[in-house]
Amino acid sequence: MTGVGNGAVNENGPVNGRGAGAGGGSRRAAFWSALAAAVLGLACTVALVALLVWPGLSSARAIEIADGARVFAVPEAGVSVTPREGWAVRPTADGLLLHSPDRVLAVELTTAPEADVEAFFEQGAGDSAAVPVMSETLSSGLELRHVATGNGLTGVLDAPEGPLYIDAEVDASGWFEDYRPALSELVESIGADE
Repeated sequence: MTGVGNGAVNENGPVNGRGAGAGGGSRRAAFWSALAAAVLGLACTVALVALLVWPGLSSARAIEIADGARVFAVPEAGVSVTPREGWAVRPTADGLLLHSPDRVLAVELTTAPEADVEAFFEQGAGDSAAVPVMSETLSSGLELRHVATGNGLTGVLDAPEGPLYIDAEVDASGWFEDYRPALSELVESIGADE
C-alpha cells in the first residue's frame, strides 16, 4: 500500500472507496444511467398527459356562451341558429353542440348525406319503430321532420345546403317534457343563411 490517509491506493484500487478506481466509476455510471432513465420517464409521462388533456382543453376553450343576439352558423347546411342568452355553443367537425343554460339539455346540430336520413330516424326511434314521424314548418319556412325518443327528440331539418340533423337529449337529472319549450324556441331560431 502506498500513501496513508484519504486517497490511499493499494495494488487492488482505492482504499475506503475514495479515489479514481473501477468501483467508483461503475457507481457513477449507474447513477447517471438511473438519472437519465428517470428524466426520460418523466418526459414521456408529461408528453402522454399533454396528449390526453390537450384536446379537452382546446374544446373547452372553443365553447362560447350565447348572448341572445349572436348568430352561430352551420355553413355546411346553409343555416344559422340564434340561441337565447346562457346557452353554451361549441363548434364540432360537422356542426354545433349546444347545451341549455343549466347544461341538462344537449342539442347537436350536424350535417350528413341525404341518403342517411331514414337510417337517422330508425336510430333515433330505437326499439319503438312504430313511432310516427311528425312534420312541421318552422317560421323560417324550413321543413322539420322529427320523432320523439325516450329522453329527447331526433329530427331532420330540410336546410338549403342539405339535411341538418337535430339530436336533442336530456340527461338523467331532467325530464324532456320540461325542456320542450326551450328546444322549440331554439329550433325556431334556426334560419337559412342569406
